Amino acid sequence: MFESLENEDVLGEPQEGDYFEAFGVGTWIGPNLLPELTSEILEHALLRTHFLPSLNGNNPELPSLFTSDSFTPSVSRQLGLLEFRNRNKGTDYLRFDQTKPDGFARHSGIPHPAAHAKLVSLLADNWTQIQHITANDQSPLRPILTKNGRLFSSSYANDSLENLTWSEVASTGAEFYVRLDIKSFFPSIYTHAFEWVPFGKPAAKGSKRESQLDGHFATHLDKALRFQNFGQTVGLVVGPGTSNIAAEYLLWPIDQRLREEFGEKFRRRIDDYEFYARDQSEAKRFIKKLEGFLRESELYLNPQKTQLLSLAEPTDVSWKIALASFSTNWLESRSDFANYWNQVLIQFQSTKDQRCLRWGMKVILNRAEKAQQIPWVLSLLVRQIRSFPFLATYLRYAIDESLGERDLEELYSILECKLENLYSDAKVWLIAILGVNNKLDTKIANLIMKDMDALSLTLLNEFKVISEKELISLLPDPMSHPHEADRYWLPRYQSSLRSNKVSDPDGVFEIMQKASVNFVKLEPF
Repeated sequence: MFESLENEDVLGEPQEGDYFEAFGVGTWIGPNLLPELTSEILEHALLRTHFLPSLNGNNPELPSLFTSDSFTPSVSRQLGLLEFRNRNKGTDYLRFDQTKPDGFARHSGIPHPAAHAKLVSLLADNWTQIQHITANDQSPLRPILTKNGRLFSSSYANDSLENLTWSEVASTGAEFYVRLDIKSFFPSIYTHAFEWVPFGKPAAKGSKRESQLDGHFATHLDKALRFQNFGQTVGLVVGPGTSNIAAEYLLWPIDQRLREEFGEKFRRRIDDYEFYARDQSEAKRFIKKLEGFLRESELYLNPQKTQLLSLAEPTDVSWKIALASFSTNWLESRSDFANYWNQVLIQFQSTKDQRCLRWGMKVILNRAEKAQQIPWVLSLLVRQIRSFPFLATYLRYAIDESLGERDLEELYSILECKLENLYSDAKVWLIAILGVNNKLDTKIANLIMKDMDALSLTLLNEFKVISEKELISLLPDPMSHPHEADRYWLPRYQSSLRSNKVSDPDGVFEIMQKASVNFVKLEPF
């Protein structure tokens, strides 16, 4: 079955005081009609739902065979007690490149499990000091507990979890719309800036610094974030939910200061700000204020993405306006779908905005089942992946469907010809679909081993295309090159579940093995 058009994260019609359960832990519906996020549920979610890259909700970055559901708090707490590595050097993380809407890479990662465990425990144990971020209405992508146990999802910005009338209310009396973006947000965050959140930068860096910050949560947060990123003071690992929690904590004071001055006429989606201004003067004042507040935390706006638009012109991009004018109810035959896709391609050629290709393909895929055109539409998707590899993530629609032999041959050919030019997410989806259909062979395996993408190597081994011995011989030795080995911790750990020849000098794998932690489950897929 194809995905439902409905968002599975969204609650039905909750009432204040209703009982709510996530991960077998009970909570209640609060006065904002959202489930209260407790520290216990937070710990479960950051480990079992948001350890692997997981922002897109119903549009997952990784195939569902990757899971951290067995990475429970009891395992995490044991890992958190381990004392290893130099604190100033910390651990490295597994690299995972995601294709952004503009077609370029978002350099994401999956932290070392022991480093992640320490950070999660810190956040859970100090949740009372940061839980105010859940009440920041100016941030629709703040942590919101959903019925699937998720905290973050890019999809609930378009459903009932967000006030759908916000733009109508905020734009009342306005003549201009401002869109702003924080430059290289996660990679540029200065971790010492977390110490400035509770006291302000001058106080934290002043003569009373030691007495104020000694043992304070913010100091420990700074250290824990550095520990999972090779000890670096600049940059957070993009991907895990812990980074999103930290980012909301860092930007919360800025949002409050903006709210005091500009009311509720702005909102922030992670690192993107929107503001409705009554005139150009107010628009420029908002921009200047935001620039100043961000600078205090060593953050800066991206001038190339700053937009000041008159409300006399549409705020939506032209391709979305054009494509939204077509009702999809008329899509019935193959020629209908082909014609609609041609309209999508025309908009892309006109605007060069790859987001319209994503948007159009999703529209087609969501309509395919009702039109009884699933096989043909999936073949259309497969053919388009050759020209637009970032569409490979839509192969999630093929998980429960049988692709034809010609489609599988095309996916094999794409992987063979374009492997070096694909980002991690596209590689993993192609390998996953070919793997479950028994279409991986030695020829492809040799290319993947040469490429050395950590997640791709993990799947090769899981599908038994290469042996444990072959995999282990490829990977860095943790004794002589611990940080290089950290970048391949997942294929090393998964291999350790089947081989006793995988080195485990820190004792991390042993703890997870005893608890039957498994991050890849081929069945069901």
